[in-house]
Amino acid sequence: ILLDPLHYLLRKNQEFIWSEKCNSSFEKLKKYLCSAPVLTIFNPEAPIHIFTDACIEGVGATMKQVQENGVLKPVFYFSRKLNKIQKTKKAIYIECLAIKEAILYWQYYVYGKKITIFTDHKPLGNFNIRNTNDKELLKIMNYISQFDFDIVYNPGKTNLGADCLSRNPVLESTEEKDEQFVIKTTNFLTIEDIKENQKFLTLDNKFEIKNDLVYKNLNKTNKIWITEEFGISLIKKVHKNKGHIGTKQLTLMIGHTFYFKNMYKHIRLICQSCDTCIKNKTRIGCFRAPLSQLGPAKEPFEIISLDSIGGFKNGKSTKNTCI
Repeated sequence: ILLDPLHYLLRKNQEFIWSEKCNSSFEKLKKYLCSAPVLTIFNPEAPIHIFTDACIEGVGATMKQVQENGVLKPVFYFSRKLNKIQKTKKAIYIECLAIKEAILYWQYYVYGKKITIFTDHKPLGNFNIRNTNDKELLKIMNYISQFDFDIVYNPGKTNLGADCLSRNPVLESTEEKDEQFVIKTTNFLTIEDIKENQKFLTLDNKFEIKNDLVYKNLNKTNKIWITEEFGISLIKKVHKNKGHIGTKQLTLMIGHTFYFKNMYKHIRLICQSCDTCIKNKTRIGCFRAPLSQLGPAKEPFEIISLDSIGGFKNGKSTKNTCI
């Protein structure tokens, strides 16, 4: 809010006019930068307190720790805007989502440590994952349950920091995409793996570079471009780790984000030739017996071979059969 006049000047096609508001904002910024800091440095040995809040616009959280003088000071801030679907959810969902998003954002600081979470949504204080059949809440709580935490009810009037962050969230929002292969959340590749592989690409004129990644332009959509060999390896990893899913699901999952030569052909061949799928999946349709050469007979009528074909459309009768 303090820097809004300055941010406004950075917009595209915006005329640069240094107004009184800009000057006031700049002077206040200099004053705050030269004064005692509000934030303190994270202490791995000190207890971790996370204050969360949510509203219809977004979710926010503050991580605080008790200092040597006994004062509880903020260490980190976090906020995120809700997407259109999340804005329609009930209160307990977005309050629970605020906890999950805060832990996810600070997971490298809180993993393996005891956390105390303060929320102004009283039902979450006694929330038990076993007492709900809500699949969306179960999904959130299943993620949170891997951490060591206690949830404490904290009245809204004492939770001002997180409350302000939730009502003034950052502009970015994350879409809930079930089982989609999103680059930020994948467990199969890292950004470094992709960048290293893209060094071996033979580029044409239909590409662009964003955030140091090469994207292929396809029908007004951009997809991360990788080599054919790297793509085959990716197909095998995703197919195996996602429970040996079929051709259609695998195509949607990988094709949503990545492009490489002969992608659909390789997906089909890998799914059809997978030993685990062949042994365990029920095949639908007619099966042809494998052709094999018969050995010589030692006596008459020892081996009899029979084959037939019928239903000739151009014949006088469709019942004709040739043996």
